[in-house]
Amino acid sequence: ADDRILWRIALHEAGHTVAGAALGLGEIESITITNESGEVQRRKMPHESLLSDIEAEITYSLAGRAAEKLVLGEVSAGAGGQEASDLALATRAAIHLETTLGLGHEGLVWHARPEAVHLQTPAIRDRVRQRLTRAEQRAGVLLAQHRDVLEALARDLVKRRSLRAGDIRHWLREITRTTTATADRCASQGACSESSNLE
Repeated sequence: ADDRILWRIALHEAGHTVAGAALGLGEIESITITNESGEVQRRKMPHESLLSDIEAEITYSLAGRAAEKLVLGEVSAGAGGQEASDLALATRAAIHLETTLGLGHEGLVWHARPEAVHLQTPAIRDRVRQRLTRAEQRAGVLLAQHRDVLEALARDLVKRRSLRAGDIRHWLREITRTTTATADRCASQGACSESSNLE
C-alpha cells in the first residue's frame, strides 16, 4: 500500500481518538487500520442529550477529517460516502438538532421528516452547515492543542496497525488527566461552558 494513504488513515483515526479523549466521550477500546480504511471502537459514556453533548458528538465525528486538514493541509473524501460515514453521522445529528430535538434555532419544533425539511428549507440547511463547520473548527483547535500526541499515536498505528485499550490509554493519559481535572473543577464551581471560547 502507498505509505501516504496509510499515514492519512492513521491520522484520521488518531484524530477521532484524541478528540474523544479531549471531549471526555468515553474510553477508546481499540483502533484498527488497514490499507483501505480504519475503525475506532469507543465505549460511549451515557449523557443527558444536552445541546453540548450532541455538539461534542458531532465534533468527534468530524475530528478525523480535522486531523487530516491539520497535519496534511487538505482532506480526503474518507469522512464521507456511505450512510454510516463520519459526515453522514455528523450531518444527521445536526439536522435532528434543528428539526426534531427542540434544541435548534427554531426552538420547540418537531418535524416528522427531518431530512426532507432540511432539503426544502434553506435557513435550516444553512444552520446545519454552520453547525458542521463550527464542529470541525472546534475539532481542529482541540487537535492542534494535542498535535504531538495525535502524530505520535498515528505513527504507532502505522507501525502496529491495531491498538487495544491499554496501549491507547498510554498515549491519551496526559489529555485524559487534563480533561478530568477540568471536569472536576467545573463540577466544584457548579458550571463550566467549554464551547464559549470557540465562538
